[in-house]
Amino acid sequence: MDELRALRLFHRVADTGSLRQAAVSEGLTPQAISKSIAQLEQHLGIRLLSRTTRRCSLTQEGEQLREQTLAPIEDLANALRRARSATERITGTLRLSAAPAARKVLIAPMTAFCNQHPDVTIEFLAANTFSDLVLDQVDVGFRAGRPPQGEFVARRLFTVQQVVCAAPAYLARHGTPASPDALTAHRCTGFRHHASGRVLSWELEEEGRPITIDVTPFFCTNDPEVELDVVRSGAALGLIDLINAAQDLRAGHLVPLWPHLASNSLGFYIYYPSGKRLPRRTRSFIDFTTATLLNDRRFTLDTRRP
Repeated sequence: MDELRALRLFHRVADTGSLRQAAVSEGLTPQAISKSIAQLEQHLGIRLLSRTTRRCSLTQEGEQLREQTLAPIEDLANALRRARSATERITGTLRLSAAPAARKVLIAPMTAFCNQHPDVTIEFLAANTFSDLVLDQVDVGFRAGRPPQGEFVARRLFTVQQVVCAAPAYLARHGTPASPDALTAHRCTGFRHHASGRVLSWELEEEGRPITIDVTPFFCTNDPEVELDVVRSGAALGLIDLINAAQDLRAGHLVPLWPHLASNSLGFYIYYPSGKRLPRRTRSFIDFTTATLLNDRRFTLDTRRP
């Protein structure tokens, strides 16, 4: 038998003093409630109610049972109400993972989401390495670059262009290279992949055709923001993604070289667990962030040939 249900119906009868009133409040028939309590009595081996045609009163054993179970029943009811409320109200902690530079993309949607849902707190795990959702206990990850691979859902939100950039001071001292072929005569930065340890080739694109350039870097790093700082200082040319470089380009602190050759092969991706029911806060954040960032044009340039 369902002891919890029978006990709850017993308390309803004890509160109302009537099978009929208890039946109305529970949306059942008096016969169904009477049968449930009779089964509870048989199960416990005691008589809980003294029944008349109009009223029900508790026996001594029934009164004892009511007193002993009233607080637990109320605690259970409160717990169930809180659980239901949690599904209706968005609460709890969201653990997010992204590269440090991704804050330039994510601060605005994270802040807007928290303003809409003040009971949500965010833990932002900043790392240039790829986060394992399970091992790192991450709810939602973000990654710029190639599509992340794994047993999760990944969606490209927008294109991340890469553009060869230089500071005006560098161009004033060394001149402007006429084409990518002239890069051999210039100082260039390099980016070392954090996993493979390999210095990445520069990837450009002309009318959909990839162009690969192997530069000999005078300065190499595995941190894109450090690379940006070196290029901004006027020490070298660099192939910089526009998540990092867009603000400096628009402010004139950097000059784009051959924007019509900007590569569109990289993207900014959101990824999250697949094949399981997500907490409402996670699902809501994914939907909100996707709607905010999908096809975002802040990190692209006019790439038409001059």
